[in-house]
Amino acid sequence: LAPLALIWAYALMSGMTPSATRASIMGSVYLAALLLGRPRSILPALGLAAAFMVAIDPNVVESVSFQLSFAAMAGIALMAGPLRDTMQRLYSDRIDPANPLTRVLDALSFTSAMTIAATIATLPLVAFYFQRVSLIGLPTTALALPALPPILVTQAAAGLVGLASTT
Repeated sequence: LAPLALIWAYALMSGMTPSATRASIMGSVYLAALLLGRPRSILPALGLAAAFMVAIDPNVVESVSFQLSFAAMAGIALMAGPLRDTMQRLYSDRIDPANPLTRVLDALSFTSAMTIAATIATLPLVAFYFQRVSLIGLPTTALALPALPPILVTQAAAGLVGLASTT
């Protein structure tokens, strides 16, 4: 229950944007599946999140944030695994699995695969809505990704302090 409360508290603090709402619904579905001992899969959770959000507000499908968020998650669900496996095959024969470098390369291939998959999936929407595609997006995202967890935690802490503080 604590992770569920934290998920929804964060979504509320972030303003219940379409991407935060999608993530919260998917997180709730994941936790429910975990509790019930059911298989956990991204695509059914993504579909359920879309169904809930459209049932509550049918106009949300016109939101660029909604479209980008769902496209990115679908891209990650469908392409990240095969991309990661391809990247890992490039170095797995050359480096001993016991070598600490293997863990670093595995982490890099995992984050790179997710970034590339999300970028490819959202590329048509980005080009359509913004009439340009940034070539610096992939390396910038790869560099910013490790900083994201501490930023999210400190942002949530600042939000909680802001709720309680009068200054």
